[in-house]
Amino acid sequence: MLFNTLLVIILSVSGEYYCEAENAMGTDRSPPKRLDVQYHPKSVSVSVSPSGEIVEGSSVTLTCSSNANPRVHRYTWYKKNRAESSWRGSSNTIKNITLQDTGEYTCQAENVIGKNISPPKRLNVQYSPKITSVSVSPSGEIVEGRSVTLTCSSDADPPVQIYTWLKKTGSVFLRRGTERSYIIKNITLQDVGEYYCEAENAIGTKRSPPKRLDVQYAPKNTSVSMSPSG
Repeated sequence: MLFNTLLVIILSVSGEYYCEAENAMGTDRSPPKRLDVQYHPKSVSVSVSPSGEIVEGSSVTLTCSSNANPRVHRYTWYKKNRAESSWRGSSNTIKNITLQDTGEYTCQAENVIGKNISPPKRLNVQYSPKITSVSVSPSGEIVEGRSVTLTCSSDADPPVQIYTWLKKTGSVFLRRGTERSYIIKNITLQDVGEYYCEAENAIGTKRSPPKRLDVQYAPKNTSVSMSPSG
């Protein structure tokens, strides 16, 4: 604490100084003498533009700010403690930002007196649903009359808000449900077919690959035919 207090006092004496000489005949003031206290970078910070949510595919600029005298002559950028060797200057732009750019960023500001590093600034990249898929429970063979649950999974940020279930009949997609899980109770042959789920968040929508349900059943319409004997 003593060191910080003394440092503040030293910096506060920067400015112009005069002396006045006085005798019985009068007073005279000297020309100004300026004291310029130099110091290493302080209050180093990282700002992000535009502010607010960062969506995959957009362009984002990170800017390093610092109070220093003399001015900062070198900036070093880090992501998760690894130097970004291709980044130069106080501002850097990430064009077409991706999930790989998610992480914590810091910048180090340096002048001839010393250097200082900023607190970390985290970038969270939001994206539309990815890797959307359908799973079936119970797994294995599906027997007529049983209950079957189809569940939709998807990677998304923000989380998926709307699920839509579709069954393909010929070239037509028929809507079947709007929850994350679609339950078919007492499954029948009419439920055989390809099923898809669509996952949607505020960024976009992704449809899963098809999941085919095949229903096994006991013998039906068993009959005996007879042919005339010779």
